[in-house]
Amino acid sequence: MSKIFYDEHGRYQINLNAAKYAVGDLHEKYKTIGNFLSDVDWIAETDTEIFLIEYKNSAVQGIAEDEGFRAKLKGDNYRIFLDSLKKKFYGSTYYLYSCQKCKPLTYIVILEARFLKHNDNLRKRILASIKKHLPFGLQELKLPEIKDNLINDVKVLSIQEWNEQYPMFPLEEVKKELILEHV
Repeated sequence: MSKIFYDEHGRYQINLNAAKYAVGDLHEKYKTIGNFLSDVDWIAETDTEIFLIEYKNSAVQGIAEDEGFRAKLKGDNYRIFLDSLKKKFYGSTYYLYSCQKCKPLTYIVILEARFLKHNDNLRKRILASIKKHLPFGLQELKLPEIKDNLINDVKVLSIQEWNEQYPMFPLEEVKKELILEHV
């Protein structure tokens, strides 16, 4: 069975065929039960860890969409954006533990926007903000009753950085003739 999944616009695809286990439809599974849990776009399991992958690409929809995404990173909208990323981590983690998938988790947020191309400081700020809302602090307590860490790492990457760091799971633009088939 193919483990190639498409973004919500059908413009990009991620090839998770190298994954031991992959999920690209968790949202659909949650929707069928009327659940309020949030979810990441894709999940990929390797022999040693599980990747929770959230994908945001405002560059595909043009300048207006890019400006709309920039507005999400300001004021109260920034808090709402961070809350949604936090909920996606926890909602997806519940699913994995229900499936008895108990490997170290790496949460990766792939952010692609024209205005982020040359703004490493904003990516770092987003990373620091997300990290504060994840269970790293609980793990650092080293309480004897806590047997497993909930998270190994969190990263905020561009598509290019993702492809450089995780070449076994390429994320690439869909060929134009195939776009209509996946929308």
